Formats: sequence, C-alpha cells, structure tokens
Amino acid sequence: MSEPIVLGYDGSPASELALEWAVVAAADRGLPLKIVVTWSLPPVAFGTGAGGSYEARLMDGLRIDADDTLEKAMTAAQALNPDLRIQGVVLAGPPAASLVEQSHEATMLVLGSHGRSGFNALLVGSVSRQVSTHAACPAVVVRHRADPKAKEVVVGVDGSQHALKALDFAYDYASRRGNVLRVVHTWEVPPIGAITGVPTFSPPELLADIKGNEMRTTAEVLAGHSERYPDVKVIQDVQRGALVHVLTEVSDHTALLVVGSRGRGGFVGLLLGSVGHGVMHHAKCPVAIVH
Repeated sequence: MSEPIVLGYDGSPASELALEWAVVAAADRGLPLKIVVTWSLPPVAFGTGAGGSYEARLMDGLRIDADDTLEKAMTAAQALNPDLRIQGVVLAGPPAASLVEQSHEATMLVLGSHGRSGFNALLVGSVSRQVSTHAACPAVVVRHRADPKAKEVVVGVDGSQHALKALDFAYDYASRRGNVLRVVHTWEVPPIGAITGVPTFSPPELLADIKGNEMRTTAEVLAGHSERYPDVKVIQDVQRGALVHVLTEVSDHTALLVVGSRGRGGFVGLLLGSVGHGVMHHAKCPVAIVH
C-alpha cells in the first residue's frame, strides 16, 4: 500500500499535535505524508453594499493565509523528520468534505480533535466528527494523552466485521511501535425481569458461563492474528459492562485507542456507531476509528 498518510492541518494547537503524530506514523510505514490545508469563505452575508471587490480581497487573503499555513506545516514536518517524503496541497472548500474526499486515496487520515475555530467546551470538533464518520480509510483523532508514557494500544472488539478491521489496525500499530496490545471485550446480561416482568438477579453460574463463552470467543478471534504478529504481547481483557465506559476508563493509560466504525448492534444506516461516538468524545488519548 503506497497511498500517503493524509494530515488535516489548520495551524491550531490540536493540529500541531496531529502533525507530530502523523510524521511518526508515516515514518513507521515508509509512506509519504500529505498535508492538506483548506480555506473557504465564511458563511456570512456581506450585503449589497459590500461589492464584489471586497469579497475578492477576502478570498485573496484567505488563500494567502492558507499558503502560509501549509508552508509552516511542511517546514515543521521536515524538521521533525528530514528524510520523510512530504507533499502539501491547499484546497478551496469546507474542510470536512475536502478531507473525506482525500481519504479515498489515503492509507490513514489524521487530524486534531479541535480546529482553529473550535470552542473549548466542545470535546470533539465538528470537522473531526464529520471526517471520522464519513472517511473511506481509518481516521485518527489526535489529542493529548493523559499518560504520555503509556505503552499500551487498546482495541475494543465485539465480533463484528468492523471490529475485526479495528483489530487488524491495532495489531499492526502495536507491532510497529513495540507496544503491548490490550484487547477489550465486554459483555452484559439483560435483567430477566425485562422478559418475564418479574425482577430477579442472574445466578452466579449463568454469569460465569457467559463470561467463559465470551473469553473463548475472544481467544478464537485472536488466534489468527497472534500467528501473524508473534512479536506483539497481547492482554485479553474481558469485562462485564458497557464497552464505551470500559474503553474510556482504560484510556487514562493508553497510547492509542482503536475501535470499529460500527459495532455488532449497529444499524447499517449509522455510519459511526455509539461506541465510536462515545470514545471520540470521552477518551483521554488519540482515537483511531477504523472503517
């Protein structure tokens, strides 16, 4: 695979962090890094008195600003890795749509959790949400890690096809970075009262049986991957509870959190499932959404 790693960059602190992450990822894979900067007119009405000359001057200013932003990014990336192949492009149009279009010819799409226009109160910016939902390749939303020294890659699995793709991505990343891989599989028992109308507790024997079945299922999923990546140390982590909650908890000490774009219970019409949305908003480390 020779498609580049594509970085969405706008000069914000979040995109600076994403640039550092993308440079390392491209170097690990021996791939070029493509830096994408976009510009578009703000959605405001200038009024009939503004005139076309004002709009033309505004467009010229935006293009010049975008060119300067790209030059800054390329200089920073080259300083981080002088041997890295770097290309850059300035595109006119909404950033999310432009990046999604670029994702069709990319190995991976990388962007910061907030853009230059983001508000601190928003945990994930609108561009990163849209791109992660519609990208045609794995999308990595980069944020500061709660634990900068973390050495574990965590992947959530549920038996779905998207989770298997996430597992492939996580194994590959852990192998390249020399990380430990923690495979998290959660399970839950619906209350019997929800079916019979009579509240009752699940017997311990039933819980033990369900957990045992889930552990065997996870072990079967991992078998083929372990043969392909014998260098990766794997921790099988099967817990009772909601997957979003468990993954968010472990993200405190995680280098990268990986999930599929949709889970086993997702609807086909939902391009990004509840787990993907949940971890993007609440994880305390970079998140990879694998399509």
